[in-house]
Amino acid sequence: MHKGQLLAEIDAPDLDAQLAAAKAKLLSADAQAKVRAAERDFANTTFARWRDSPKGVVSEQETEAKRADYESAVARYNAALADVNADQSVVDQLTALETFKRIVAPFDGIVTARNTDIGALINSGSSS
Repeated sequence: MHKGQLLAEIDAPDLDAQLAAAKAKLLSADAQAKVRAAERDFANTTFARWRDSPKGVVSEQETEAKRADYESAVARYNAALADVNADQSVVDQLTALETFKRIVAPFDGIVTARNTDIGALINSGSSS
């Protein structure tokens, strides 16, 4: 065996399923953020049109309503970005856990004994 060579790979279907679900949730959150960005951009354009229109053409109340719509759209976009960041952290955490499924040789040498068989259940923290 050489240092870094794969000795065993642990099958963890629960972890694999969690990672797949987290990736799907991240894709959904990212799509939602894109929708919110489009809404924010549209609200900004609408507000700019109302704000820059000649005096007396639109009421101040309507202009303030468009500004409030834009600010709400910005807040919804920021919330969607926060969701994306939270979902990304879950994916990163599960991806890091996935690395523990691979057992690699810590140094060069010869394997003289394996204390498990293929298909055996390995519990975390097991002393047997």
